[in-house]
Amino acid sequence: MPSVTNYLKTVKNMRLFFRSLAMGLHTRNTAPKRGIKKSLHDDYLKRLAYFNMGSKIRDTQIGRTRVHTIAKQDFYWGHNYLADVYALYAMKPETIILILAIINTINKHTSCTMTELYEYINDDPYILPAYQSFLEEKHSDSNKMLPDIIEKQTLIRIMKKLVTIGVIDEIVQKNTHVYSLVSIGLESCTMHELEQLNRAVFVYKNISLFGTAGHTLLTKLQALITGTSLLDELEQPAPSAYESQYIFTYNNPLHVIDETILYTLANALHHHKMVELSFCNKRRPKVTVRPVRIESDYIGNRDYLIAVHQNTLVTYRIDAISTITIKGTFNSDTPIPTAKARHNTILHLRFHKLDGCEPVWTKFTDTFRHMPINCESSAPEYTDICLHVQDGQILLPLLRTFLPYIEIIESTPESIRTRFNDNLRYTQHETVSEPSSYTKKAHPSWNLLSPETDKTDGSTSLLLNEITAVTCATQYRIQRDLINGVAYTLDDLRFIMNHRPLLDSYAPVEENDQYEHALPSYLVRPEAHGLEPLFPELPTLVTTAAERMFLKDLLSDDRINWMVPHNAYQILAHALYSAPTTLPPHTWRNRSLAIDETPKSYENHQRCTEAMMKGTSISWTTAGTTMTVLPCKMEYNGATNGYALIGYRLDDNTFGYYPLHTLPSITVGTQPIDIDIDAIYREYQETNQQNVTFSVYDINNAIDRCFNAFSNYDIVGTETDTNEFTLSVAYLPFQEADILRILLSLGAAVRVHKPQIIKEKLDNIYKQAISLLGES
Repeated sequence: MPSVTNYLKTVKNMRLFFRSLAMGLHTRNTAPKRGIKKSLHDDYLKRLAYFNMGSKIRDTQIGRTRVHTIAKQDFYWGHNYLADVYALYAMKPETIILILAIINTINKHTSCTMTELYEYINDDPYILPAYQSFLEEKHSDSNKMLPDIIEKQTLIRIMKKLVTIGVIDEIVQKNTHVYSLVSIGLESCTMHELEQLNRAVFVYKNISLFGTAGHTLLTKLQALITGTSLLDELEQPAPSAYESQYIFTYNNPLHVIDETILYTLANALHHHKMVELSFCNKRRPKVTVRPVRIESDYIGNRDYLIAVHQNTLVTYRIDAISTITIKGTFNSDTPIPTAKARHNTILHLRFHKLDGCEPVWTKFTDTFRHMPINCESSAPEYTDICLHVQDGQILLPLLRTFLPYIEIIESTPESIRTRFNDNLRYTQHETVSEPSSYTKKAHPSWNLLSPETDKTDGSTSLLLNEITAVTCATQYRIQRDLINGVAYTLDDLRFIMNHRPLLDSYAPVEENDQYEHALPSYLVRPEAHGLEPLFPELPTLVTTAAERMFLKDLLSDDRINWMVPHNAYQILAHALYSAPTTLPPHTWRNRSLAIDETPKSYENHQRCTEAMMKGTSISWTTAGTTMTVLPCKMEYNGATNGYALIGYRLDDNTFGYYPLHTLPSITVGTQPIDIDIDAIYREYQETNQQNVTFSVYDINNAIDRCFNAFSNYDIVGTETDTNEFTLSVAYLPFQEADILRILLSLGAAVRVHKPQIIKEKLDNIYKQAISLLGES
């Protein structure tokens, strides 16, 4: 690994590192089993510490084992720090000077040719001297000659990148290339409209498959409305109100580190290109396929590529793909082959009509709505159904969540039923052990090569590039602050550089990273009244192609476009008329095995949002009873596409959980209520937080499945034995049903110690299910 910089040229190895952390029991010693050399493990821990992200890697001592996991509470609150990885692009500081010079010059002259740009920049009385002075300091220890001018070829090379990134538009007029900045017209929006747009972007970046562009866009938009300088934000951070008003569950936050793969697939789908897939497991051969669509499983935290290979529709896990290379064009008129209905497993299920079965039956049929289900017979006590699936084994954890109502009375192959019943009976054993019907599968290690250096293929990434780099974004923000009249001193600039976002000022600085800290002093002009910006014509907002596609996605997505104010919607719709969505239509699908709670109308959602913004109450009437609550949080579930409200009941001063699709029409109150709802909710969390403590035994890879299943919760280990871990998960009362669901899915691999109420509920469910078993 290179030691001259902490920054990245690609995210390939960093992606592999985070994937390993997310898979469960990642330690320095187990990392090689997933293709990560110990030296690579150490290198990325060091890098993340430099970027002030070390706290996101939890080093937990579980017995004698040091287990590395990632912090998850930030995901829950909509702050996906994994998107910050794309801000760590390695670039030379002098390149930042040239990028700002190009953008400043084009904005000043509206448009210009490359020859004009070359002359404008070199004729400027301040830019070339600043560029030379910086290089003189950087190369003070060498005999490298300073340039007399900024070469035209250098500007051409940078311009090509800026055009690819989408900051600059290139058109040909009379055989001459003319360059201009791309604008989306938000400067004409009011502050209130921008605040509403920011809220929509914040929510959508946690819903969208391509959320990183929303992450970078939101940072830019927030700077437009805060009225504060970067120095103010570093000294006294003041998060926007909406950042505490939304929570997100089952939205697969880990897909962010796969977005370089997803963007390549999106490009191939738009342009009808074949793609060559290389896999993380080096023993797996490369394959060239025709991409068809992307599917997301938010319960399993995975995305899939559906593609055509040798005239057959096949499925590949995105997280198993190392790189994607775009190949030749395919004939888009060639029909996509129909997926072969490979029903390798037939399950004959009995649904017992126990007390309270109606909502469970509705949930069951909704969950399996995309699978062929036949009702074979019905009696007052039960309903027999037949389910045809490709692999019944992977459905067993899901079927266990419907206990005690569900029973497998027959299966083909018979081993599926045997395993299901054996697992159920083994839940009653005092000692956890592996059912005899289980066959232990070997998990072979990957062939390990030397750690790969961060090589690039020469192409420009839409995510990891000069414009998204935190080093460039920081200098741009400083320039804009100076343009807006902020009275910075050189000491202020030094403070900013030592405390800028994504930097631990106490971490060791690598050789090539030190020059970044000296850059701001060369980008200002000392005047009698204070510092002036070197680039006074920088536009208020520059956007990349990825950010504009994100906005086009937002406008096109009914799940969220209702949050965009009308005027901003019209402005963006006009500005983005010719911009594509990130994916072509009909090339993404939610394949989660979960109920569908997609709202038929978003009127209640709009009224809840309005009430949260105004601080007023909402009310609704059910069966003659009026309920009045103060909205606190809106929760979005990516698997079900459902929204729920966490509201504070004013009559008894407690919090309630209300799925919005179940509520009648909501009325918004007129008078703001002077209550610090966030402080009350924090107190509620502290006083009502509960912990479930359980032991999990490594039956059929159950430990890794446990970490994955609890992906929305922080897991703390307390002790360990051979293949056994005792874990603790914190939750709130309204999350108890979700905790029960996860524990049921793990079956006999889990023994709950406390609280007693969950232990008894599980035990009663298992005993009732066992009593309903037929002859086995």
